[in-house]
Amino acid sequence: MDLPEITEVERLTLKPGDRLIVRVPEKISQDIVDRLKERLRAALGLDLSTETVILDSGMTLEVAERAPLDVHELSRALDHEARIQGRTRR
Repeated sequence: MDLPEITEVERLTLKPGDRLIVRVPEKISQDIVDRLKERLRAALGLDLSTETVILDSGMTLEVAERAPLDVHELSRALDHEARIQGRTRR
């Protein structure tokens, strides 16, 4: 696997109970997933209780918090966004 040059590094804070999620732009085998997890744990000093998720082939993982839907609030937000973009919402 050819790895791209690292041009930017971002500091992350991993707290107890957090999950580490790694995105890989191509399809990888389970063997490579397992090795990545081992190397990440070793390099970052993580213990086995830190859950590590590897997402390949452009997969993404998102969490959307479920909240009660306020139809009037949603309508106002859509109208506001439409005005900003210079169009009228129908």
